[in-house]
Amino acid sequence: MLKPARMPKSRVLPARILFGSSWLGLAAFILGPIISCAPPIRDPFGLALRQGQVPPPSAPESLTVDLGISLQRKGMAPFSARLYAKPYLQYRLDAFGFSSEVAASYLWSEDHWTLLLNDRREVWEGAGDSLNMEGMGLHLPSVNALFGFLWGDPLPGFRSRDAGTLIWSGDTLRWKFQGVPWEARFDSVRGTCLEAESPSLTLRYRQYRRYGNRILPREVEASIPGEPQLLMKVNRLEDLPLWKKDPFVLKVPKEYERGSPEFPPDDGGVPENGSQ
Repeated sequence: MLKPARMPKSRVLPARILFGSSWLGLAAFILGPIISCAPPIRDPFGLALRQGQVPPPSAPESLTVDLGISLQRKGMAPFSARLYAKPYLQYRLDAFGFSSEVAASYLWSEDHWTLLLNDRREVWEGAGDSLNMEGMGLHLPSVNALFGFLWGDPLPGFRSRDAGTLIWSGDTLRWKFQGVPWEARFDSVRGTCLEAESPSLTLRYRQYRRYGNRILPREVEASIPGEPQLLMKVNRLEDLPLWKKDPFVLKVPKEYERGSPEFPPDDGGVPENGSQ
């Protein structure tokens, strides 16, 4: 009587060898083709610009963003931060230390800023939307330009650009804001902005994702000429949050020492007073 043929044992490999004991290999084997076929993220904002259209602003009235920040300076450890924002009107950025306590707070409101350094027991104040702290190695020409990508405006000053200055050259868009030239490079297929640059500031955008109804980069690198400044990573974003208290009221302890660093005049190359 004939017996059913059996595959030689040498050809039968246990599942743990084929896919790994944790079954992660099996998941990758099954889901890999599905993931690879997922359509690429496309940004309607950039695609509309290529067609000669300027989409209306999509900024919410308020938002809260959890960030990971790395200062591009030797010896500076990365830290987590939380941004409270009313776009172009008010910002507050709280930086957290190792014990999850607020180590520093930056408040910008009505063209005036306050920097509270709890670890040094110092408070610094100034005018404009620039930040230039020699002791921290931090130089940022404009907080309005830096945070605009969070609500879908990655092109500083573009919405208030000088008349007749919009020019496309291949995948590069050029414009002027208050006489200062800006240019931005786009992905021609996806419509995502890869970089925006002026003589005083360069912003590089990476890892675009969908946040609600907006397509935003998850990583942004800010540099001034010849010197990278910081890298920001978006960990969580919430539109129209319900704040338990007004985050734009910053209480300064009386015992803190006060300083007023001298700042270079704004060069006009970045938007002030909420114009973008």
